[in-house]
Amino acid sequence: MSRHGGTERTERRENDHALHTLELFHKSGKVSYIPHMPVDPELLEILACPNCKTPVTLVKNGTALKCATCKRVYPIKDDIPVMLIDEATIEHD
Repeated sequence: MSRHGGTERTERRENDHALHTLELFHKSGKVSYIPHMPVDPELLEILACPNCKTPVTLVKNGTALKCATCKRVYPIKDDIPVMLIDEATIEHD
């Protein structure tokens, strides 16, 4: 295979990626921080607050999990619930 052919493929992949990125932002024109896929319902059933062992519920448009007992809110980062007490905030609402 020629060296030039490999370069064309790399450029094409980079261009495809750029087009894909443009398509993702074309309709709204802005970045959305709402996850594309909420936490799996089966996972949500078994998740519990590490502080008081109470089940947690989705809040903030699916970007966090809240414990109703101790009011801790655990963030969801990159579609992964961060169930660490040190990472949680306390919200009394």
